[in-house]
Amino acid sequence: MSDEKEALVNYYLVLNVSSSATQEEIKKAFLSLAKIYHPDKNRGNRLSEKKFQQLNSAWEVLRDPKKRRSFDIKLKKKEGFKKLFLNPSPFLDSRVQIEKGIDLEVCVKVSLEEVCQSLQKKICYFKPINGKKKKSSFSFQIPVGTKEKTRLMFKGEGGTEGLGEFGDLYVKIIFHPHSLFKLLDNAYDLILEQPISVVSAFQDKELKTLSPYSTLKLQVKPPLLDKQMLQVKGLGLYKNLKGEKGDLFIKILIDYPLDSRLDIKEVMKNLSLKEKKQYIEELSKNSFLYPKVLKFQKQVQKLKVQYHSL
Repeated sequence: MSDEKEALVNYYLVLNVSSSATQEEIKKAFLSLAKIYHPDKNRGNRLSEKKFQQLNSAWEVLRDPKKRRSFDIKLKKKEGFKKLFLNPSPFLDSRVQIEKGIDLEVCVKVSLEEVCQSLQKKICYFKPINGKKKKSSFSFQIPVGTKEKTRLMFKGEGGTEGLGEFGDLYVKIIFHPHSLFKLLDNAYDLILEQPISVVSAFQDKELKTLSPYSTLKLQVKPPLLDKQMLQVKGLGLYKNLKGEKGDLFIKILIDYPLDSRLDIKEVMKNLSLKEKKQYIEELSKNSFLYPKVLKFQKQVQKLKVQYHSL
């Protein structure tokens, strides 16, 4: 297969429509997704910018009947013909039978980032063809609004027992456990437990944190309390195809320094807010280790690199 064919982007997958979609369906899908990924709503988000560019490219081609026909031909050449249709013929042996296709199901683990950002996912699987197993690969766009255990169907991507049709491929979406984010019971709100140092809780007015879409800087009013919940609207998973999102909840966990000589928690119990601030001011002049904070910062840094590479 040539490099040109490998690089061909399936614009139907980009718009989350089938190759037989009507012009009206294509237009509706484009407008819906363009609204979600428009740069004005996602300032500084490189992934959204890239997605928006893909949407515009797909719309430019599929809206024009002539360009669409040309694209369909290229797409067929890339993917190959998935089905073989046989017409009855008097010259065929009457004992020859057209076998039905074999439906397959595979479970695919995806990250919260892939779901939230509706990225493309490539899977490899074995499909039975005429009694033999052939290794195949398949790429698809994770639809907006995909939930845990969603079952996606792709026609003609299954196997076959003979010379007849290919069956369908069913892809069951499983969310990969995340190192930082947890999905709440409503299936679209997320929670992030974020440890911060006791000094930061009293002195910092900006909280550096993370969402499944990008890094965040939140303006906060100190002091922050242990187990305090901060709610950020619209940074959860998609609720529906309209582009509405759940929320991100940040649970603050105060981490204390490793110093056996001081029980900071105990000392601060009987202090007024003013006295606590003075006490923290003195405390901040010393150097302490905050194991939970350091571990969290390393995880955030790792995800920053991942977001940058997507």
